[in-house]
This record gives sequence, C-alpha cells and structure tokens, in this order.
Amino acid sequence: MDSQSRADRIRFEPADLARHPEVNALLESTGLGRFVADTVTSPFGRNESWMGTTDRGEKVFVKTFDPPGRDERLRRTLTFAERAARAGIATPRVLGHAESTATVAFELLDEPRSLLELFTASQDAGEDFDTEWCLRAARLVAETHRLAPDGFDTSAHPLPPLGPMNALTLRGYLGQSGAELHMWRLLHNDPEVLAAVTAMKEADGPGVGVWVPIHGDVRLDQFLVSGDTLYLTDAEESRLGDPARDIGAFAGEWLYHAINRIPTVLSESHVVGHVPTHQEIVATGAAEVDRFAPRTRAFFAGYLAHAGLDASLHDDLAVRAARYAGWHMIDRMISIARQKQILAAVPRAAAGIGRSLLLDPRQFLDTIGLRIPAHAA
Repeated sequence: MDSQSRADRIRFEPADLARHPEVNALLESTGLGRFVADTVTSPFGRNESWMGTTDRGEKVFVKTFDPPGRDERLRRTLTFAERAARAGIATPRVLGHAESTATVAFELLDEPRSLLELFTASQDAGEDFDTEWCLRAARLVAETHRLAPDGFDTSAHPLPPLGPMNALTLRGYLGQSGAELHMWRLLHNDPEVLAAVTAMKEADGPGVGVWVPIHGDVRLDQFLVSGDTLYLTDAEESRLGDPARDIGAFAGEWLYHAINRIPTVLSESHVVGHVPTHQEIVATGAAEVDRFAPRTRAFFAGYLAHAGLDASLHDDLAVRAARYAGWHMIDRMISIARQKQILAAVPRAAAGIGRSLLLDPRQFLDTIGLRIPAHAA
C-alpha cells in the first residue's frame, strides 16, 4: 500500500533520508532539488516512500522499491506510467527514476484523497458513497485494459500463491503467526478451494483466454481524488493478464467491506449483552451485501460501456470476475492473518463467502453486482 493519500492511512516520521541517499540524489539529478526535511512524511506501505517539498519548491512523492523483485516492480511501474500518459489515463506523472537503486519520483498530487478515505468518511457521516466514483474508476480500469500490450510484463501474477496453499516449508512454518497457522490449516484442509484457485490461475495466461494490460492490484486506496480528477496509482503489479482480475478485485473490495460491517450493525441493532444468533448474523450479512452491491453494479456497467469487448465475452468475464472476487476475500484473510496472533471471525467469514464464489461463481452474480446489464448483453 504505497499511496499518496492522506488517509490510507497511517503516517509515521519519515524513514531516515540519511540512510537513503538515493532519494535526494535522484531529486537533484532530475533538477528538482533536495527534500526540505521538515516537510517530509512517510506513508505506511510495502516500500519505503517519502512525500514533501524540495528546496526548489517542487512537491514530490518518492518511492524506493525493496527486494525481492524490486527491478521488475520498477520496470512495471515505469511501463504503466508511460503507456497511461500516452493514452491520457490519469495517473501521477513520473518525474525521474534511477534503475541502479530502484527509486522513482512522482508528482505529488494536490490534497489527494483515496476512494477508501471517501468511503470511510461517508460511513462516518451516515451517508451513501456516491456510485459516480465507481463509474469513474471503471472507466480508468477499462482504459487500462485497452492499452496496447507491447512492452508490458508477461510474467505470471504472484497471486494466488499456489506454493504455500499446497504446503508450507519448514522455514515458512516457523515464521508464521498463530493466525497464519490457523488460516493455512483451514486452506490446506479444503482441496476444493485449492483446485478452484489452481484452475483460476492456470487460466490466466496467453492463449487461454482474454489477455490484456491490467493494473494487477486494484483496491480502493489505489484510486486517488485530487481536485476534480480521479487517478489510478501504484501499478507495480501491472502486466498482461486476465481483465477479470481487476474487475473481481473491485467487487471483492465492496464485498469485504459489507462483511466487515456485520459486527457494527449487530451491535447497533441489539441491546448490550445480546448474543446474536446464527440466523441474525446471516441475515445481517445478506442485507449488507445487498446494500453494497450497487457499487459493484455501477462499476461493472461502466466497465462494459468503455471496455469495447465483444458482447459474447461478457458472460464469461462476469463469471471469472466473480471467482476473482472470491479469491480477493481469501487474500484478505491471508493479509490480515500476517498481522495477528488470533484469526478473528470477520476474515474467516469473508473467506467462507470467498469459498462459495470460487466454487460456484455464477450462482452469485446478481448478489454481488456482476450481472450483465440488459443494455450491454
């Protein structure tokens, strides 16, 4: 999660620039100056990054990619930025980069807010999230999928991680948290999920299905609003792949947020001390999924309107996207488990819903908002 957003969300004191001389070296080599120390902050993320103002008054965001695969992630980032700029897709401009240190400088957007931040603010205010943002996000994703494929990475996407899903190495086992061990035990004892995930990943390849330039890591915090413009950011996993991966990830985001709402809704709707029944939990979850589905429905309709796909491909695309939405739910459980000692009920419930989507995606197209609009059929 390397984003320029103010709310995604945790800011720390910036990583010591004295330990990262490559940052100011890059800025100086591109004529941007040096960071003014007291203007610099660092967002939480996978890679070390800094944002602030230089002594020449330039506002910049700098990221240095960490191993493993840092060179490949830099190349994918630069390829996407160049192709997107050429096609007029809104993404932060690259101001310079250094291959030797896998460091890249971007323009720092003015007062950026992610779609995750806007959604959270709407929840806090008791308001509905404007589905117009979903339509705009859909157009960015569709335009990405219509880029010319030349120059994009053709390597297999690292997710799902079939190795650990089959078995852990001794070294991997010893490094797991308690929640991770619980999570892997659930997955290792579910051969149907493993078979479905394996088939899904094997179908994402040249000559197997639709293969286009994809973002590869679609999440609400990858879309930033600055002024009146919506930007698509953080394309280090971009490559040629199945467009259903990006669509399913967007659908999975809303599905997860719907499930994440269950404890809050139950606590607000019952007296203190009431223990919800299984039926109450299921009914609440179904209601929340139904409430969130219009966001995915708007996104999918917007995507089909701009993607330029033959209508004969729509149905299969929807089914594959639903399967990827299911994987997104399981991936959420994997990510959360890395940070915990106890695997909580919400990620387990999300993974359970993900399992249903993986095994029978067509059954849930209406439920999650991936039914093909009548005008697009």
